[in-house]
Amino acid sequence: MTLRAFDKLGDGFRIGSRLASHLRPHASGQAGPVSAAIVLSVLLFALRMAQPWPLKLLIDSITGGHHRVPWLPHMSGPSWLAWLSAAFLGMGLLAAWCEYGHSLVITGLVNRVVFAFRDRLFRHVMRLSLAFHEKKEVGELMTRVVSDIARLRRGIAGLLLRGGRSVLLFVSTVAVLFWLDRALAAVVLGGGLLASAAMLFRGRLILAAASKSRKREGKLAAIVEENLQGIRDLQTYRAEGSPDPRFQALNDKSLKTEQKLRRLEAGLFLRVEAVLALTLGLVVWMGAQRVADGRLTAGDLVLFISYLLNLTRPLAQFARQASQSGRTLACGDRLVGIIESLPDVADRPGAVPAPTLAGSLEFEGVGVQAVRSGGGSRGRLLSDVSFRLEPGQRLAVLGPNGAGKSTVLRHAARLADPVHGRILLDGHDVRDYTVQSVRGQLSAVYQDAALFGLSVRDNIAVGRPGAPEADVLRAAERGQISALVEGLPDKYDTVVRRRGRLFSNGERQRIALSRALLRDGRIWLLDEPTTGLDAAAAAQLEEALLEATRGRTALWVTHQLPVALKLERILFLDEGKPKFFGSPEAFQSWIRGAGREEAFLRSLAEQL
Repeated sequence: MTLRAFDKLGDGFRIGSRLASHLRPHASGQAGPVSAAIVLSVLLFALRMAQPWPLKLLIDSITGGHHRVPWLPHMSGPSWLAWLSAAFLGMGLLAAWCEYGHSLVITGLVNRVVFAFRDRLFRHVMRLSLAFHEKKEVGELMTRVVSDIARLRRGIAGLLLRGGRSVLLFVSTVAVLFWLDRALAAVVLGGGLLASAAMLFRGRLILAAASKSRKREGKLAAIVEENLQGIRDLQTYRAEGSPDPRFQALNDKSLKTEQKLRRLEAGLFLRVEAVLALTLGLVVWMGAQRVADGRLTAGDLVLFISYLLNLTRPLAQFARQASQSGRTLACGDRLVGIIESLPDVADRPGAVPAPTLAGSLEFEGVGVQAVRSGGGSRGRLLSDVSFRLEPGQRLAVLGPNGAGKSTVLRHAARLADPVHGRILLDGHDVRDYTVQSVRGQLSAVYQDAALFGLSVRDNIAVGRPGAPEADVLRAAERGQISALVEGLPDKYDTVVRRRGRLFSNGERQRIALSRALLRDGRIWLLDEPTTGLDAAAAAQLEEALLEATRGRTALWVTHQLPVALKLERILFLDEGKPKFFGSPEAFQSWIRGAGREEAFLRSLAEQL
């Protein structure tokens, strides 16, 4: 076995160990599904091994041959033949019932385990940092969580149903055949080893092709998701409906990879079937000579052929499962790769839940590095940013595009941790507290509010699931959205469709404001919440936000100087560096001062 094969075997163990943790709840108890699967599997195996013997004894009784079972007397007569026929039929029916039950138990168990793994995977993906999600395409992650899980489920079910049973049946059959006739058993063993070698060699090629196919399908899903999200613009600029050229090119490559995969699988089936046919032919030829020479009875030959026919189907299924294992392993490997990804932001050892915050917030020499998307060189998003807000003070964060304003908010929400410096809440390093206990005391309204396919009530209560109805209604009224909701067909039970696109930008922002009000965070984060709104809607939302944040510590990213001048403090950033921090009055004097000739500062001065 090659080193690469060992690596892939290790990947299989990694996947198995991850899934095994979800199997334990079903393994407890004497009558659990795992126990039932084991009992049915043993019973089915015993019946398959015993089923050909009544047929052998029947043939020997008719032809006058002597069987090789010392403890069973040689018998003949109509009643004996009827008993053997009934035993053969009964074993077949009982084996069919056991196979039916075994299939139900195994597939049900696999479904529960894999779907529990999917739940764990999705929860883990949702906990991974924004940096992870910014590197991954949404369509690719959707492919992993949905279609890769489905393939993994089918592959594992097939492996448990056919793989282990086929190997055990093959080994046991060869052992019985060696007891009957070593020469014929050697032929069967050689055929099995040849088929196994073909599956091993061909399986490596199938695995490589399957991995490449899954990667390309993930990229295709990402392109489809991107095009569907931008359908309005595409239909406007591509009235003829021409598809994305990236999709066409990648779809052609995906077709070639899939065709290669099909050829490899078909080639594997052909080789295994040919080996099995050759083995059966040799056994029939050599067995007939041995019967003619008197070294075997006709019943022995029938027993041999029955066992071989019983082996042919499981081995052929095992070959198909070997080809599918490449797809299964490729899916599982990528899924385990995601679930083994560690969040960039996590509770460090000794972190404790944060108490109710007073609202003091301080950045102390905060520096953030990032890899620039163009060249790969490391650059600074923030450099030595320091400021302090007392409880209840609101900070306007100003600066040109790319100055690092949103990065300040990201770190205040602990969606990322600084590389240099630290962030203090009420005088304590934010990393001394658990992530959830800090984020649980924040309210946020972002530039483009995210609404989900839930009811309006549940969208407002995202930050407080199960909040009392009175609190939800009060938050909606304060967010100035209650009149609109009361006019909807099902009022607060109306399900939000198409990610809230049926609402206007202003209406979505008011739902987001109601959500923030219901959370009632000690610290508020506002990232250009009025962008994209008309003047009247922006003015109304601005006044609502000013009222909502009164007495709360707040960071408000904005390009609007009139908004900034209504807050208690102003921070001006340029290229990630703080150029000014102080009161609105001092800031007005600063931007009018000598040397303030930058275009952005001139635009602010004009607003004065």
